[in-house]
Amino acid sequence: MTSLARIVTGPDGAPTLVLLHGITGSAVSLAEAIDHWADRGYRVVAVDARGHGLSPRWTQAQARGARGGPREDLIAVLEDLEAASRGRDALGLSTSPAPVVIGHSMGAATAMVAAGRRPDLVSGVVLEDPARFGTRSPRELLARGAARERAPYRRGRRPCPPPSDAPWRPCPTPRPSRACGPPSAPIRPCCSPASSPRGPLGRGDGRLDVPTPAAHR
Repeated sequence: MTSLARIVTGPDGAPTLVLLHGITGSAVSLAEAIDHWADRGYRVVAVDARGHGLSPRWTQAQARGARGGPREDLIAVLEDLEAASRGRDALGLSTSPAPVVIGHSMGAATAMVAAGRRPDLVSGVVLEDPARFGTRSPRELLARGAARERAPYRRGRRPCPPPSDAPWRPCPTPRPSRACGPPSAPIRPCCSPASSPRGPLGRGDGRLDVPTPAAHR
């Protein structure tokens, strides 16, 4: 059984949804979604990713080989659920199909690669703003970060003003990457020329053999 912490609610034999948070969240940050789906009769399993919430932190050895870590952690959770379902079936109790995994950002990318590796453990995946981790080397990521910092100056554009300095300003390009403006204002994006392109999500999305709706904001 995996050591990842999780929030579980809903009837044991009900259709199951596995919720995966983004890189700055935890299972608790999904409270609204947990309540929403549980109130509609689903069994909800919201997982704290490794290094988040109440789950174990990364060891140095795990961090050095972390590229496949989130995927393997999710597969372990799904195997736990499958084992529990087999146990209920052996006892003559009601069971449900394999779960649907719903992931946001980092969680969506994790869902995508895990479903590509083990489609037998899921009925489908829902990807919200999937991140593109696992497709670039550390050197390339560092270079892209440096280019992002230089770009507003190189192109003669000022970066977003500090939150208390100015009202919202229009986004100069159609690709949002970060927000600026007063804290009381509704969230609107400013843009960076180095923001990730829309389109194929890199290694993983081409191998999915399960229903996979995806949404970008």
